[in-house]
Amino acid sequence: MSTRVTKILGVAVLCSAVTVPLMGASSGSTATTTTKADRLARLQASSKVRLHRELLFAVIDFDVFLKANPNIAKAISTNPTLITSKGYLAANPALSAWLKAHPQIAREIEKHPERFMSMAALVSAAETFEAYLAANPSFADMLKTNPQLAISKAFLAKYPALSGWLAANPDVAQDLAKNPKLFLKLTVAISRYNAVNSKS
Repeated sequence: MSTRVTKILGVAVLCSAVTVPLMGASSGSTATTTTKADRLARLQASSKVRLHRELLFAVIDFDVFLKANPNIAKAISTNPTLITSKGYLAANPALSAWLKAHPQIAREIEKHPERFMSMAALVSAAETFEAYLAANPSFADMLKTNPQLAISKAFLAKYPALSGWLAANPDVAQDLAKNPKLFLKLTVAISRYNAVNSKS
């Protein structure tokens, strides 16, 4: 998992619930100027958070698409540049249609197909772990309180069911070990995404 991927997903999951209140105007020319500058900075920050959140949710959405289209998933996982190939897209209209419906993701993929597929792989691993935690809420509660438990040998020895599951899912275990706090926040973001989409 690259530093860039960690940064993008880290911002998205850590800021996904952030709201940015606007400051009211105050009296005095200096105070008013400061307030306007503050307001502009806050609006810019809010826009960045929104874009990161939209990117994260689009990556989750793309993982759903890949799970429904395993042949495409296998091909572009092996060769990410296929996703920008006009010939491959022409031969796979479902992928082409998905990208047209998600222009922000299409732009990200066009710039950095390998990086995007790394992001998609990370999200896929987090989705797998989120499903496991949903089925095992006691582990979810403990790891939510202390994410580092997920890589604690003593903790895993105490709970062989979790240890065995991670051993059977090495991709999840690997991403979890790199940054437990970020990875678990990503599972929370996925859970929220799933909750929203299950209602729609």
